[in-house]
Amino acid sequence: MSGLINVSGARSGIVGTTVAADVGGSMVYLAKVEHTGSGTPVLTLDGYFTSTYDHYKYIFSISAVHANTDACIQFRSGGTRIGSLVNGTGTQGGDYRSVGDSAYNADTADPPHNGFGRWDKSYILIGSQDQTNSAEWPVSGEMLLHHPLSTSKKKIVTSMSLSYNSGSPPSAIRNVNMAGILDQATSVVLSGIEFKYDTSNSDTIKGTVSLYGIKNS
Repeated sequence: MSGLINVSGARSGIVGTTVAADVGGSMVYLAKVEHTGSGTPVLTLDGYFTSTYDHYKYIFSISAVHANTDACIQFRSGGTRIGSLVNGTGTQGGDYRSVGDSAYNADTADPPHNGFGRWDKSYILIGSQDQTNSAEWPVSGEMLLHHPLSTSKKKIVTSMSLSYNSGSPPSAIRNVNMAGILDQATSVVLSGIEFKYDTSNSDTIKGTVSLYGIKNS
């Protein structure tokens, strides 16, 4: 006889025993934001950080409304965006720094690598540059946010995604690995993250972002 009765969490196969859903290291679903219409300026998840979790995972599948744009994020603190509105020029100043590596496969036996990033700009890149706006080819991947509520650590994210170049259909795929940091005082605590594309248009993004907390030990 195996399984459990009236107990939440994973079943162990032993009567009366469970692996609780809130043990240290477990990943707990917290929230989701989704837009399936013609496009929205940002996809925002805000107000879900607590002392229960030091690390958070975002699972995203997002599409650009306008071609030749780049997927990116901005942090929020106290329910307000940190930094100016992304305007698409790539030249504005700010407190975000990011670096990425893209393995670019355009039907070649040995895909070339392309390094890219932003230094003291208003956003962190999370996908390939010059993204297609075809809904069939979303930027899909996962991103980790580390210690958003800490007052002694810098706020950083790391991500991995599959994205594409412009065109419908696109002519190349990219495996993008990225790391980014907010270059502000460690006393700044975060309340959330905005997903968007680097354009100031009012209809820039659609798709889904799900948020999970990784339970502290």
